[in-house]
Amino acid sequence: MYKKRFLAAIVIAATAALLISCTGPKGSTGPAGANAFSITFQDGLSPTASYVGIVDTYIDSANATAKNYANNLYYVGYIASTSDSNREIIRADLTQLIPSNAAVVKAYLTLTAAAGSGATAPVMKAYRINQQWIQQFATWNLTGGEAWIPAGGGYDPAPVSDAVSFQNGNAAITFTLDNNMVQSWLADPATNYGVIIIDQNENVLDGLEYFYTSQATVDYYRPKFTVYYTVQ
Repeated sequence: MYKKRFLAAIVIAATAALLISCTGPKGSTGPAGANAFSITFQDGLSPTASYVGIVDTYIDSANATAKNYANNLYYVGYIASTSDSNREIIRADLTQLIPSNAAVVKAYLTLTAAAGSGATAPVMKAYRINQQWIQQFATWNLTGGEAWIPAGGGYDPAPVSDAVSFQNGNAAITFTLDNNMVQSWLADPATNYGVIIIDQNENVLDGLEYFYTSQATVDYYRPKFTVYYTVQ
């Protein structure tokens, strides 16, 4: 009798562990509430080690025809001595493993700052890009296939995140993204052109933030998108 009860307890425990591992973070452990699931997208790490769905680079007004800055670091901010504005552009394939009937309740973009420079740390917001762009060919003037309208990135003027500022090295900062924007990306992935990160004091204050890219050597420094959702 003892052996049967012991074996039954093992089976029940194993089944419970399997169910938990399949559903992912849920309940009060996440900021989206008790009924929300979560999934994180980060190149080389999540949702699987083979995921490479994040595309990013930065564009530079002082080098308006320079392309493919997508290496280990990118810059956001302004350099007063050269009247140079730097902006990051980034997008992610969010379609993997999120069901078609998912309703987004929270979404975040997390970047890791490598360093900062200048007199003042930039205060940054994200804006929704409204043109397709090609990482290795995007410049301040061009998407890689056509002209940005206007130059510096074609984007909707209303911000789609909160304001974030940080200047210490090797520490993460997180933008809270607009749920409706992310929901629309899931509904129609062809409209997902990503976001552009812009210094709110651009052309006024002198400061730069250096962020790790999706090609960073240290994988956990790479940008990540986190989506919390419920299933309708």
